[in-house]
Amino acid sequence: MSCPQINCKRKEKEAKRKENIKEKNMNIEEAKAQVKSGWHKLIDKAFAITDILPFAKIEYITLKYSMLQIHFESTLDKAQQYVLDSISYKIERESARVCQECGASGNRRKDITNTPCLCTICYTLQYNEMMESVSPQVTNQEPQ
Repeated sequence: MSCPQINCKRKEKEAKRKENIKEKNMNIEEAKAQVKSGWHKLIDKAFAITDILPFAKIEYITLKYSMLQIHFESTLDKAQQYVLDSISYKIERESARVCQECGASGNRRKDITNTPCLCTICYTLQYNEMMESVSPQVTNQEPQ
């Protein structure tokens, strides 16, 4: 038995997702604008596939569970669809191991909201920024 509230939330999420799709086939500049610079090589890789395979057209790109998801236009041929799904899956899994800030080898970090994939250096910088924003400033000066 399903809860009506959950179904409503799912429908709302799906409607928002559809609203966020500006064009049916996005170009490389739009795709790169949606992600941070560390993942630009992954975007280039996805668009290189569209140059090689004539049936591969990128509809849109999303972030889900802090991983890059490439959504290709569906095809009627099952073999072609399998190839596109496999490419999308490979890029998604690769994005879980690449720092989205600088492109170095990284891990998904659960200490920061939205669990971004970051290398150690970028993680340290973001974690320090987060901690400074929630904790009081420590200084060597005595209160007056």
